[in-house]
Amino acid sequence: MSPAVDAPRRSRLHPVLRRLRPNAEVRRAGGRTGVPWAVLLLVLASWASFLIIDERDEFAVDHPLYIHFPDFSQRPWRIVPNLVVTPLVNTQPDQIVLVTALLLGFGIPVERRLGSKVVLGVFWGATAAAAVLGGALLHALYPLFPDVHAFSEGGWHRIFNGGSAGGFGLMGAMAATSRWTVVWVALYCLWEPSFWLVVTQDYTAVLHVTAFFTGLAAAHVVLGRRTVCAAGPAGVRSPPG
Repeated sequence: MSPAVDAPRRSRLHPVLRRLRPNAEVRRAGGRTGVPWAVLLLVLASWASFLIIDERDEFAVDHPLYIHFPDFSQRPWRIVPNLVVTPLVNTQPDQIVLVTALLLGFGIPVERRLGSKVVLGVFWGATAAAAVLGGALLHALYPLFPDVHAFSEGGWHRIFNGGSAGGFGLMGAMAATSRWTVVWVALYCLWEPSFWLVVTQDYTAVLHVTAFFTGLAAAHVVLGRRTVCAAGPAGVRSPPG
């Protein structure tokens, strides 16, 4: 008789860690590994802007690096450069802490599961969607409700900068790759109204919500395309993104 072999002991955290794994669709699509260089690059650029750029008054609407929503109709030539540069411009201490937490907490899982190109695409794409859709909505709401703080001083008459919208877009993308997508969406829907009531009470919440669901939808599209490719007749997976 062969000697008895003790079964490997598993940590008490094993059931929890299993549930934190990406969902089956992500594993079929082929999760990525390696150094999350895209996230680290975004964090480095965000901190560089925070340390180099002097803080300006939030009503300095002439600042070339900040997004001012009236520019969408009055000076549209400023929008494209703003959408490229502004997500990396962070000037407030609480802002850079939030952006860093979002990038490291949600950007790294997305990059490991979907690739560096997806991280960069979601970061800037979610920011652009938030700015364009949020700007269009503000153009419709401000003339109707000029006395509402969120649409006037908190929206039309102030500037916006920073990578929080892109960070929440990555949170949405991470939610799409998780087994608990519904739970993540529910947590976010609880977080944003609470943060709005306690801290901001301005138009920022609209931008964050738009970015989150843009990232969620974008990741679902990427996963769908890669899963179909992985399940094709030749069994060929899509190249790393």
